[in-house]
Amino acid sequence: MVRYNTATVGRKSGKRNLHAFVTVPMPLREILKRKQIVKSLGTTDVKIANSKLRDVEAAIWKEFDQANEINHPLVKAWIALELETQRISSPKEPLSQYLNYAPTDIFDVNIRYEIEEELRNRAGYVLGHPITGDFEEDMAISHAQSRIEPLMYDFLDEFRKLNKLEYAPTKRSKRFAEIVDEYHNHPTFKLNKEHEPKRKKTLVEEINKVAKFISWAGDVAIDDFDDALFNSYLEALVDSKLKLINSRKDIPGLETLKGHIKPVVGVLRFALRKGYTKNKLWHGLDYDNYGLAKKGYRDILEPEVEKLFKMDMPEPDRLCLALLFVTGARLDEIGSLTWDKIKEENLNGKTITWIETFDSVVKNKQSRRAIPIHPVALKLMPKRGTGWNKKDPNRLFDFPLDADGKCQNKASQKLMSYIHKLRKDENDDRLTVHSLRHTFSTMCRNSGIEFELREFIVGRGGRGGSSTEYGQVHAVETKLNEINKLDVSAILGT
Repeated sequence: MVRYNTATVGRKSGKRNLHAFVTVPMPLREILKRKQIVKSLGTTDVKIANSKLRDVEAAIWKEFDQANEINHPLVKAWIALELETQRISSPKEPLSQYLNYAPTDIFDVNIRYEIEEELRNRAGYVLGHPITGDFEEDMAISHAQSRIEPLMYDFLDEFRKLNKLEYAPTKRSKRFAEIVDEYHNHPTFKLNKEHEPKRKKTLVEEINKVAKFISWAGDVAIDDFDDALFNSYLEALVDSKLKLINSRKDIPGLETLKGHIKPVVGVLRFALRKGYTKNKLWHGLDYDNYGLAKKGYRDILEPEVEKLFKMDMPEPDRLCLALLFVTGARLDEIGSLTWDKIKEENLNGKTITWIETFDSVVKNKQSRRAIPIHPVALKLMPKRGTGWNKKDPNRLFDFPLDADGKCQNKASQKLMSYIHKLRKDENDDRLTVHSLRHTFSTMCRNSGIEFELREFIVGRGGRGGSSTEYGQVHAVETKLNEINKLDVSAILGT
């Protein structure tokens, strides 16, 4: 397949506006009569020019596609036979008078046989012309037949080959950017693997990451996605000079790299489903030697827990950290907590309190659950219906929410100020707010709470058991009885 050169931005001599420059592939120069195609970008601003570059490049590549088809042996054979039959039949008429079809129409399965029949008839007329007895006329006919016969056989030979894939015109495959537009407007793009709507934030992030790839790679064709392109993009992502990834570290994390590749792979999988490629592109990707391995979270040790809750901090911060510690919930589940999610019920002569996430913005299906609140943590709770959010009295905390109703980023920034004080080594990023969730799971395990129940409490249920067994409200008491085994008195700071 003829590979096309990417467009570059430059200045044309004597012109103020910036131009796009594309070198014409060698096989196409004879057809296009140029070594280079130059098109104005209509601006002197480099940033604007670069934003227009890929569209102009795509238009130029379409010219190459057309030239590639014209360069095909079948088209050449067709035109040669057309010219010869025209010269004999109507020598004074221009070629356009005879050509009722565009040269590339020969590749259209709906009309190619019409073209073939017409050429057969015109050539057959000459080849089947009877002898007249006139010496000069018969010599002219003989000469015409000697010229047309090889051209006829050449055309028919190339025509028969066309039905075989390897003889199809070498044409660039469907543009990746075209497939992106189609995929991002397709219903499947808006659903996650559980067939539920993706969060708005997730959709925006995926769109931006694919756009970043296109900005780096240019208007590549779907068949250009080989291992070399994958490795080149990985190298670009880890190159701090290119600044494709905003990272505090010199080398981005492995999970960060995968997060940038995954949206691109999503488009490639869509292309496979639509039949735009027959190959699993970027399948079984190898990230060896790229990106820092993710460091696992570590538990907050008992002395560290005591130190944490003895720190001087505002009441809402203490309550938020305490709820994370005694529930194993995710930060955005607690930080965005509203009073209507906090349920109370008298069961067997005692009042139990739990957090209900069935209608909340949660990570997955398993996250929809009832989370009992340890009685010790209730001592830190404000009076029901009150909180620290003046704009929304229904919310307990005032952490800003994003478009999806989550508050993880802002809440994490605030609470990490306390976690940092627990780190013996500033670079030890294994100790985070999320460590409270891991610590809760460890406490449950050490207290003899069975695995399945632990998983349902923290919102990872569904592994080997019925999701309804511990997922309904009536089972909160069962969960609470188990959680009461935990010693969480440290959260009171005494």
